[in-house]
Amino acid sequence: MVPRLDDSADTAAAADSDKLLYRDYIIRHCRFLGLGDVSARVPPGFLWAWNFMLNKRWRNMVTGDDLLQDRMLSDLRRFCDGADGRLATHWRRARTLSDAFRKFEQLRTGSSDHRD
Repeated sequence: MVPRLDDSADTAAAADSDKLLYRDYIIRHCRFLGLGDVSARVPPGFLWAWNFMLNKRWRNMVTGDDLLQDRMLSDLRRFCDGADGRLATHWRRARTLSDAFRKFEQLRTGSSDHRD
């Protein structure tokens, strides 16, 4: 019988490799956009990718068309800009849920872990 090797090291190495590939892609994308060398500081934000690989056979009311993609990107930009208050509302709700979950976990496990 052949002993089974621990795959956790391989899985961790693959995850690290994926993170590096993603980081390198972001750095190249920023350089292409004229933001210069951002390797020391990867700027926060989102990476939007158009889905031109869908042909008409696969486009429908769910996947939408180019106009829908334009509207979604515009809405995402407004959301991230925070001008209409949706981003702040989202973070307040997320913080409230996080605090409630932390309290629930403390009650469930009996721990007194206080992280603020």
